[in-house]
Amino acid sequence: MAAILGYFDRNPPLYYEMRHQRMEKESMSASDNLSLYDDGGVAADRLGKSDLAIQWMQRKKIRMQLQGDKATKEDRYRYYANLGTFHAHKWVKQPEPFRDRAELQKAIEAINAALQVNPEGHFSREIYQMVLLDWFNDQSDNPDAPGSQWPLGRFFGMADAMEKALNRKQDILGRCEGLAGLVTLGAAWQSPDVFILITNGLHTVGKYGIAELASLRAQEILATGRKPFYPVMPVDPEEWTTDKGVRTPEGLMRRKNEVLSEQDRLKTRQFFESARKAVESRQSQRTSFMMSKLEKGQHPDTHADFWSGWAEPAIPQYPD
Repeated sequence: MAAILGYFDRNPPLYYEMRHQRMEKESMSASDNLSLYDDGGVAADRLGKSDLAIQWMQRKKIRMQLQGDKATKEDRYRYYANLGTFHAHKWVKQPEPFRDRAELQKAIEAINAALQVNPEGHFSREIYQMVLLDWFNDQSDNPDAPGSQWPLGRFFGMADAMEKALNRKQDILGRCEGLAGLVTLGAAWQSPDVFILITNGLHTVGKYGIAELASLRAQEILATGRKPFYPVMPVDPEEWTTDKGVRTPEGLMRRKNEVLSEQDRLKTRQFFESARKAVESRQSQRTSFMMSKLEKGQHPDTHADFWSGWAEPAIPQYPD
């Protein structure tokens, strides 16, 4: 729910600029502290500087090689996990990413290596990041393959019967939760593909109300002009039937008694609109609070009392 509504901390660029500057300075005097390279890379990535973020990982690799056995399992895991994420973000930002998948391949290799080192790091985020990257790679590699017009089902591995999908309910929910983690911990908040996937997964296992919220978030993103990688993907669950002209496997066609009533859809839409306004108001207040201190040279990393005076506003609760 928090991932769909945007109710998670999103920091202003100055937050990352200050952290990056500090990491640059500290890495010069404490070059053996490998976490500095991770923090510097993440800060650069959050500022949209993918090449600089990758350079931080190259610097970390050199330090790890010099340290030999002193470099820990966690050091290696974070190196590969961050490197893969940075390459993925660089690939996504390309004007036509599927024409040149070199960065995607590098991302897949690095995330695979991270999973070999520690499959459960970052609350298993890399597992679902890997699923998503493989899905992108499979779609781009086989644009005319059977099922390519139904990439939603392919992501969840259920492009045939609904019975098979329902038997894998926990796996589908796990993939939705993993995607939500990419939203709150990564850079997927503005990705229509991710929210369309979440919509599909939740709808398939009967979570119709929350699926509707995810669909509304996807439509909100598309209204800003952003496009999904796969424009054939329907955003609104109401379009997931063959009578709407969308190519869907028979097993994934909705039954009329499995959808929200018009009253419930209206109530859900009203909640979404009010909750999004409240969340963005909270985000604006939080950013203003942070900027008032960041501009004075204070930062949460270095000032223990940074959040003193901040009061978390109330957010509307989803109706039963």
